[in-house]
Amino acid sequence: MLKRAAKNLIVFLFVFGLIGIGIFLYLAFRSDDQTESISDINVAFGTLPNPIEPDDDLPQTITSQISTSIKTTSNKVYRIDTQHKYYPNLTFASSLAQNLDMKKEFEGQTVITYRNSTSKTSLDFNKSTHMITVNFSLEGSSVSTKLPSQGKAQILAQNKLVSMNLWPFEEDVKADFNYYKTFVNEFYLTNNTGEASLMKVSFTSFIDSLPKLSSDPHSGEISVLIDTSSQIQRIQYMYRPIDRDKQATYPLNNVTTATTQLQQGYGKFITSYFFADTETATLTDVTLGYRIEAIEQEYIQPVYFFEGHDAQDNPIFFLVPAINGRYLINITR
Repeated sequence: MLKRAAKNLIVFLFVFGLIGIGIFLYLAFRSDDQTESISDINVAFGTLPNPIEPDDDLPQTITSQISTSIKTTSNKVYRIDTQHKYYPNLTFASSLAQNLDMKKEFEGQTVITYRNSTSKTSLDFNKSTHMITVNFSLEGSSVSTKLPSQGKAQILAQNKLVSMNLWPFEEDVKADFNYYKTFVNEFYLTNNTGEASLMKVSFTSFIDSLPKLSSDPHSGEISVLIDTSSQIQRIQYMYRPIDRDKQATYPLNNVTTATTQLQQGYGKFITSYFFADTETATLTDVTLGYRIEAIEQEYIQPVYFFEGHDAQDNPIFFLVPAINGRYLINITR
């Protein structure tokens, strides 16, 4: 009798152990679109500013083909370190202009312009957006009809930034590429590299494995515009260093919730193509990243960057906050 009871106990423990292992494996490897928060919620910064400027005229029909499963290692919000030596403030911009032998040419309410009278290179510092734009004169550049390879363009861009003391990165950096075609003295994003006459190399660093992005999943903190002659036309600098000692944690919405919000008319619509169809959109991918805002930004927080196309296959993008709307100013979603 005792032997039978002992045997039954062993069988019970064995089965129970298998069940426990099964549950553990399910929890460890299950795939869904819920963002997994690794940090306890403390909302230490209180109600946060809205990281996007929502549009009232989103496409009426937004279809999602996204099958991406997003899991993040961070639900954190950080304070921007405005005292960092590479933060684009007036002192940094003035020092950069001096190093480039530029003199102040104009100062308005928002923008200060510096210019090198010999090279014709100019530098604009926007006091509101804390963005530095350097425009290069292309007089006498060689003529070509082919853009450089991505590898060559990345080397050209990085070498130029390093030589100008505009390379603030000490950690891993991501390089991404956008292509543009010109129309009536303007340039517009295109998926067709064969018709492109300009390419933009964007560099961005990471916060807790999430990229820092500005307008779309291929944007970054620093961008370099290159033409078919492999000449650099423009540099835009929006580096946003963070203070890792000043952080807070917030609940995040998942991809499904963010997609639904977008389909219900809440989000920011971004397109750089003049003839883009603004009535319909198809979502094809989504990236969770930290939003670089064109303002005097106090905090940096997670945002969903959706990408897709219109009915004519023109690239379009949408932004939706990832932080639950209860903790964002003027948002109840």
